[in-house]
Amino acid sequence: MGTTTVAFRGKAQCRATSPSSSTENSSECSSPQQETLWEDLPDTLQDCVLARLPLRDLFRCRAVCKRWDAKILCPKFQKTFDEVLSRVSPCPLVLSYSGGDIVAAFEPELNCWKRLPSVAFCGGGSKYTRIRAGAGGLLCLIKRHIYDDASSSDSSDEDEEEEEDSIVVCNPLTKSWKVLPPTKNKFDEIHVAHMVLDEHTKVYQIILAGVQHGVSDTISEIYDSVSNSWRSEDSRLPPNTELATCQRYSSAVCDGILYCVAWDLGNKGAGVISYNIKSGVFNDFVYRTPGPQCLQVVDCDEKVFIVVNSNLILELQPATQTWWTVAKMPQQVLAGCSGEMFPCKCVATRDSILHFPGNNPCREIVVYSIKRGVWSSLPNYHPYYTLPIASFPFKPTLGVPV
Repeated sequence: MGTTTVAFRGKAQCRATSPSSSTENSSECSSPQQETLWEDLPDTLQDCVLARLPLRDLFRCRAVCKRWDAKILCPKFQKTFDEVLSRVSPCPLVLSYSGGDIVAAFEPELNCWKRLPSVAFCGGGSKYTRIRAGAGGLLCLIKRHIYDDASSSDSSDEDEEEEEDSIVVCNPLTKSWKVLPPTKNKFDEIHVAHMVLDEHTKVYQIILAGVQHGVSDTISEIYDSVSNSWRSEDSRLPPNTELATCQRYSSAVCDGILYCVAWDLGNKGAGVISYNIKSGVFNDFVYRTPGPQCLQVVDCDEKVFIVVNSNLILELQPATQTWWTVAKMPQQVLAGCSGEMFPCKCVATRDSILHFPGNNPCREIVVYSIKRGVWSSLPNYHPYYTLPIASFPFKPTLGVPV
């Protein structure tokens, strides 16, 4: 018996073929009864079929007709899509780079790297764009705009350039985006940028911490998507403490507490301090190193981990505020990485911690599975390699509004 293939074009079509007559019948139209196969399916089954298409094919379906475009963008289908994706695909890892136009993700099920849609649709006029944070299927970008002011009252032939930062939240799959209101303070440099999304309510927050020009004290601001506004906090750091600028992409959140890397200027060592998102207050160190070691802090499966010098993994015990040793990278794994991986960039997905080599794109990406307690490596991602790098888990979604 021949096989039946459903081709999704402006109108659903079916073609009956057999091994001996595939060429002969390839251009023949199917019977009227078969033509209605897709349209006769209940909406629920149509949604389930579309939700299982690869992302590229799904967005091609939007171009079939207005009815299909509306169907894919309706809340009912978006909910089905998110439910299906959460079951069949772990969160891929997003790599974002200076310039904001190169975004790649590793798909664990296919064991390969994939390019994601560009974020250039967020608007022009920017000198540069950097993806600084993300949560769920949303990305947080910081854009710097350049304006030429030739309207000065002085009769000068030179144009003055004024730089102004703006913060944008976007969904690269739906290509929806919005510019957030200006922060209450003007940051000269942002040391910590973290995004938190409640998957049930779809409410998200963005936490920024940094310094103003000419001001030594750290300032922090928190954006709430419900009120669409920022709140400024008098967030003084503990004495003799300074946020680690070289680890600005390293932060984690658990139970309303943000953890980030800082320098202990008194002991000249590194450590991890905590920040209460609700009260906007920095607390003392929850972890210290005896010297200037490399620290990365990540969250994985609602737990907080520290990676020390790229090879020692510690887990926070919230009740006692102590750290337990989870694993140490075996020497044979280090040897397979062509030597010491210090410094590196670490990031966690659903159940694994990934170590990215800091300066050599030819080195392997080492993975430690928290669930299985096994070390492994990922294929090289050289075509997408550049610095600086910001990495965080990313779950493609259609149903989270910006």
